[in-house]
Amino acid sequence: MVDEANQYFAPVNMSFTICGFDYVFLGPNQTGWGPGFMNFLEDNYYHDGYINVYTTDDIPFAGSVSTTPTPGSPDMILLVAQFFTSTSTDHDRGAVLAHELGHIFSLVHTFSNMAGPVATDELVNGSNCTTAGDFICDTPADPGLSAVPNRVDSLCNYTDTIYTDANGDLFNPDTRNIMSFAPYPCYDHFSP
Repeated sequence: MVDEANQYFAPVNMSFTICGFDYVFLGPNQTGWGPGFMNFLEDNYYHDGYINVYTTDDIPFAGSVSTTPTPGSPDMILLVAQFFTSTSTDHDRGAVLAHELGHIFSLVHTFSNMAGPVATDELVNGSNCTTAGDFICDTPADPGLSAVPNRVDSLCNYTDTIYTDANGDLFNPDTRNIMSFAPYPCYDHFSP
């Protein structure tokens, strides 16, 4: 998983190594990712100066989650155990880890996390790219690839021909961007 994630960070000369393992067995009521659970992990199992990666049986409404970089914030990533089963691929595990590592390094999703079938106020023409979407102008406007079922096909093509931006332009998002919510097998790269 770490080797796969390293491939995505190679263009910026970053790589990660495993510094050790701690096995923490929690009771059935100690799961999720709310503040109480994150504080519990930080207070009892966090190693300062490292990116701490935990697996858990369940994260409500998510497959993974990470802390965001703020002063004094721990660097923590939680992954759901489903990524460590025989049906999960090395690519999927590495891509999910790379996505969460992106958050650790201040990258946000390629959409604005707004609710609804169009999850961004970023315009397709990019004229408001510094104030909308992910605030990165080389990332095309993304309406939220998981907001509408089958918006991305099995070949990672964007197939939606209905939803448009405020100007009436059809979206053409990067379905292979690791910070999008495209299907995991589509993940291929970060915005340059």
